[in-house]
Parts: sequence; structure tokens; C-alpha cells
Amino acid sequence: MAFLSGPIDRSIVLVVVVLALSCSCSVYGWFTKTVGFVGFVAVLMHTLMYLYRYSSCIAEALATKVPSLATVPQKIRQFQGLVDNDGIGLGFPVPERSVRRPQVLITGGAMGLGYQTATAFVALGHDIVIWDINPTALREAQDKLVALAKGRSAIRTAVVDVSSEESVNAAIAASSQCFSSSPVVRFWSPDIVILNAGLVNGKSIQDTTTAALQRLFAVNVFQLFHVTRALLPEFIRDCTRRRHIVVIGSIAGFAGAKSLADYTASKAAANIFTEALQMEIQNYNHLSATLVCPYLIDTGMFAGTGRLAMIPPLTPDEVAQHIIRSVQYRRRLVVIPWLFNAFVGVKALLPTEVMKYIAMILGAHSAMNTFTGRAPAPAATPSDKKTE
Repeated sequence: MAFLSGPIDRSIVLVVVVLALSCSCSVYGWFTKTVGFVGFVAVLMHTLMYLYRYSSCIAEALATKVPSLATVPQKIRQFQGLVDNDGIGLGFPVPERSVRRPQVLITGGAMGLGYQTATAFVALGHDIVIWDINPTALREAQDKLVALAKGRSAIRTAVVDVSSEESVNAAIAASSQCFSSSPVVRFWSPDIVILNAGLVNGKSIQDTTTAALQRLFAVNVFQLFHVTRALLPEFIRDCTRRRHIVVIGSIAGFAGAKSLADYTASKAAANIFTEALQMEIQNYNHLSATLVCPYLIDTGMFAGTGRLAMIPPLTPDEVAQHIIRSVQYRRRLVVIPWLFNAFVGVKALLPTEVMKYIAMILGAHSAMNTFTGRAPAPAATPSDKKTE
């Protein structure tokens, strides 16, 4: 629903619910007064946020009537950009500082959510670099994206094992040669990084082998460190370009699940990694990072998995659009669907035993019983390991 598309718009529903509860309560006691006060504060805060969001539009309308106010809209936009650059994130999209096409790096971008995110950015005219370990899927993705771009975007692909620091550094060096317009290649770095590559084993703790466990953490966790450490120094040095790192986490990172101990642990690590990254870059106004935590996505990665309380899985396109909006509005955390934010808060408040029964009612204990997963990717040959 378009009405519920933004973080401020969606929160109106919460405000209405709080006010309705306050008005409908017939017992005048501390509970009613507390709820009423919370509702009043929420309405006041969201009113101020809307005034902030549309203040430049209001100022422009006044400037057409009062010439002396002609410079006010620009000053307001500068202030809004400063506030959002500092990470407060009140919903004002910060414009790009350059007229050139932004470059987007997507790990695990040959299939599923990564590929759908690539198509969404191509539709916006962005240049795309896709890293994936599956050479066959990578070639197919490149052919489709080139046809979709119709010359408006540059599409580059490379067979990269993101669990290997050497492979990541080699891919960055190869991309420098492809994208550099200067005879002297200095360093290539994208404007937007989508750390999307991931694995799932879908086995119990006792059935998970050490090799499978190490491989999963190498991709789901070590990837975050390898790519970020390779690119962050240049991101910090070049303050003329706005950069954004998006970490694809999961709702599973907030709670354990049967037959997903390794996966949920790796996603919990991704959650904390992003929070720490946001703290480390908070003094750099041109840098920002987002943690995207979606519910089950219909990509084949979790093929055969049962639904939680019959909640349908998300589509890759739906999540891709959330990713784009998170970059445009420089959001720090995106939980999809947004109602799952309530789960995150409730889990911290309710006793463990209560949460156990809630998980059983939702079907979390049996969801992985029918898991089949996606077929493993074929191994890359030496001829595949190059940038196209």
C-alpha cells in the first residue's frame, strides 16, 4: 500500500491505535493516563517530523509570494542534508553529489535477491558490478542485465569467492582496470555496496559438519569483513562521493530456530557487525550503512521450508525496492515486513518460556522439517575467474 510505504507514514497506524486505545478505555486510572501521554508525545513527534519533511516545500511556496524569502528553501535543504548525513535519518532523501552514474557492487548477485536488486538498480541507470561464485548463473545474469540496460548502464561480472580475502582483493584490482578512465589506474571503489552473498545448510547442530560450518561462516560473516576492509579506506579518503553499505541480514538474526543454528548465529553476527560499522563511520558525513532484515524470501535458497503461521514469503522484487529506498533515505535498519519490528521488541520484553510457546504456535519448530534448499553451485574453473 502506498500509504504505508514510508517509515513516517507507517507509524501513523501505531499512533492511531494508541489514541484509539486511550479513547476507548473507560477506566480512568494510571494506565489510561500513561497511554494518553504516550499517544500525545507520539502525535507531537510525528507532527514535527512531517514539518521537517515538508519544510522545504512550504518554504518554496512562501518564497513565491515573498521574494525576500527566496534563499530560505535552499538553506533548509542544506540543513536537512546535514542532519541526514549525520545519520539521524528522518526520511529526507539526500541527493547525489555527482552527475555521473553511481556504481553498485552486489555480492551473490547472479541469482535470487541479488539479481533482482541488480535489475532494480539497472532500471535507475546505475552501473553494476556483480560478484558470484557460480559462473553459469553469472553469465546468464549478465546477458539478461545487458539486454535490460540497453546501453544505459555498464554491467560487469566476476567470479569471486567472497569468503577468500585474496579473491576479493583480486576482484577489486580487476574492476579498477575495467572502470578507470585514467591511464593510471589508482583504485576502484563503488558508491553502493550490497553484501548479499549467503549460504544456508538447514541441518541440526549434531548433523552439521565442521567443514560446512566453516564454509557458512566464511561466506555469511567473513565476507562482511573482507569486502568492507578492502573498500572502507578509500571510502573514508574520498569524501567527495556519498557511499552506502547495505548488509543483508535476516529476521532469523534476532532469534534462534531449529535446524538453523549456524545460519541464525551468522545473521546475528551480521546484525552486530552492521551496528558496529555504523558506529565506526558515524563521524564521516558521506558514509552510511544499512542493515536489511527480511522475512523468508521466495528465491529457492529456503526451498521446501514451511511458512510461519501461514505468512506468505516475500518476493525478491519487494525486498529489492526496500533496499533501494534504504539507500535513498539512508536508513539504519529495515525490517521486512515492517510488522516484524513488533516481534523484535516483544522478544526483548516477554519471558523465554512465553516466546517458546509463541514460536511453537507460529510453526518455527517445524518449518525446516521439509527443507530441501537450492542445489550447490558448480565449482569455478580457472578460465571463469576474470572480470567480463
